[in-house]
Parts: sequence; structure tokens; C-alpha cells
Amino acid sequence: MTIAAETKRSDGERRAGLGSLIAASFSQEADRWMLWLPVFLASGIGFYFALPIEPPLWLGLTMLCLSATALIAARTRPALKWFLAVLMAASLGLTVAQWRTVLVAAPVLPKEQWADVTGQVLDVEVDPPGARITLDHVTIAGIAVDRERIYVTDSQVTSVQVFDRKGNFIKGWGRHEMGAQNFSLPEGIAVDGKGRVFVVDAMRHEVKVFDAEGALLDIFGGPGSTAGSLLYPADIAIDGTGRVYVVERGNGRVQIFAEEELPATARKREP
Repeated sequence: MTIAAETKRSDGERRAGLGSLIAASFSQEADRWMLWLPVFLASGIGFYFALPIEPPLWLGLTMLCLSATALIAARTRPALKWFLAVLMAASLGLTVAQWRTVLVAAPVLPKEQWADVTGQVLDVEVDPPGARITLDHVTIAGIAVDRERIYVTDSQVTSVQVFDRKGNFIKGWGRHEMGAQNFSLPEGIAVDGKGRVFVVDAMRHEVKVFDAEGALLDIFGGPGSTAGSLLYPADIAIDGTGRVYVVERGNGRVQIFAEEELPATARKREP
């Protein structure tokens, strides 16, 4: 019993001695604390980027508040006080990194969407069971973006869905029914400089033109292999001059429609 008691006392004394040594070291650095602050902030930022998943937004703020509260309560215990000060600075770095990510976050779709994505691969981070791939010059089939909105074709419910830049749902149109304004299999989508929305309907072999609110302006294409006809169109793009590029699976070709070659109502109607 005596040996055990002495061992416990020795361990306690060593811990107390270590704490005193840390406190003394921090006290000696008092005139350089501000120089250490960026280091501790960077440690919190580094911890954020090392996480395999995006942490909840409340994590950094909670750690910051708890460490600040504990620091106030431990002001009479030097060793613990300096440890909590470091933890608070790191928590501040984590919080800053989280909020900066929120401020510059790109639009995120609120639910899973299947699409063909093409682009130049810049980096691949293997993180089992998946991987994070960074792309440049990205093109995503079935998604179009203008200055304020994101347009998505949803082939599962055969509709066009519209979101704002923060990913909030605004409206949608179309369904799997008869009628010119509806779709059988919407795939490619594009928005021109006038705000018109061009949607490829693969099973109807045509392109439908809508205004930004979903009102049908016109339709062009139709099944066939002649110039101007379409056979299982898959994707669409519009350049800065207003030329419309349509990719066809059935004919294995790309057709280019100049502005003046579009139907008259699609040319003249302004959104």
C-alpha cells in the first residue's frame, strides 16, 4: 500500500511538475504571444482541412465558446489556462475556416442527381470508399446556369427544376404526360444570353424553348435524319453568338443552328 501510494504521489508530482514547466515556458514567451497566435490559428485551420467530411457548422463555435468559458474558470490554474488559450485559438481558426467555406461555397444541389460530367482532371484525392476529384473546364449534362439560377433536367420525374445560387428550390415545370409543354425524356439543357431555356427531349426527338419562368416559346427538330431533324438528341450547348449546338445519338452527329435558323417565335419572343 505504501509503495502504491508513493507511486501515485510520484506520478502526480511529475504531472504537476510538467504543468508548471509548461506554464513557466508560456510565461517566458509573454512578450511573443502575438507571434504564436497565427501558429495556433493555423493549427485549427489545418485540422479543418484534414477532416475527411465537412463538419457541422456549430462545431467550431461550440469549441470556441466552451474553451473561452473554461479559460475564464481556470484563470487561477496557470498550466490549464495556457492549454485552454491554445485550444481557444485553434477553435477560432477552425471557426474561421468553416465560415469562410460557407461564404465562398459553390451552389450545391439539395438531392442526388445523375449526370455526365466532363472536364480536365487537376487532382485526385483517394479517400476510401470513394475519391475526391478536382476538375477544370467542367461541363455537366443536364445542368445549366445563368447569373441568378441553376436549371436541372430530372429524367426521373421528367421535369425541369430551378434553383437559386444557394441551392434553394424556386420552381419546376413539365411532367411525363402528353402536351407540348411536357417531356418524355428531358436530358440536355442550356440557357442563352436572352434568358431562354433550351431543353432536349430525347424520346420526342426535339428541342423545346422556354422563357425563364417555364412558359413554352417554341419547339424545333422532330424525328429524322435530314438537316434540321433530330434523332435521339442527347445534349445541347449555346455559344456567345447565339448558335445552338445539338448532339444526336441516333444520327451520330452534332447539328449547329444559327439564330436566324431557329423557329420565328423562338427568335422574336423575348423573355
